[in-house]
Parts: sequence; structure tokens; C-alpha cells
Amino acid sequence: MSTSTYIKFYENEYRTIELIVRDMCEEDFNVDTATSHIESVVNEVSTGIVMEETVCMVIGNKVRTIVPTSVSNTKGMYWVIWTVRKSGMEYKHKTILNIEELS
Repeated sequence: MSTSTYIKFYENEYRTIELIVRDMCEEDFNVDTATSHIESVVNEVSTGIVMEETVCMVIGNKVRTIVPTSVSNTKGMYWVIWTVRKSGMEYKHKTILNIEELS
């Protein structure tokens, strides 16, 4: 998996985000289970967890989680930290979530 992905929302959006998991050969990497949590970020440093760890929906190699309005109601940068498990192994991935003001 790559080191990070990027997504942009606008303030107060309630959306589902999806992580598509592939191996080094770009083949589907079917996941057993996954969780995620969201951290607030300032100057590329985590300032704390704003959404506690939650179980993600997993369908094959697709992992989904909901970003609630309690997170998106404040513009800024966030990290969605995914923990993906398969065959007893654990993998981490970071999605950079940018919440912008709708002008």
C-alpha cells in the first residue's frame, strides 16, 4: 500500500470514504477486518483524536468508514488512520483529509 492518500471535503459534509487495498503487484488485497480513527493535524503534527477508533465496513479489497459532521464541521487538516488486518498481519495507512470552507 502507498504511504498516504488524499481527499477533500467541504465543511459540514457527512460522507463515506473508501480505501481500495492492493498489493505490490497491483492485485486486489482482500481484507479480513479493518478499523479507523481520525486525528486533527496542525503543521503535520497530530493534535489529538477527533473520532475514536471504529470498525470499518469491508467488502473484498474495499474498506469504508463514515466521516461524521462532528469532524467535518471544523475546517482544517485531519488524518484518517486505517488499520487493515489479513491472515494475522496488520497494516497501517494514512489518508490526508482536508476540510475546506465552502465559499
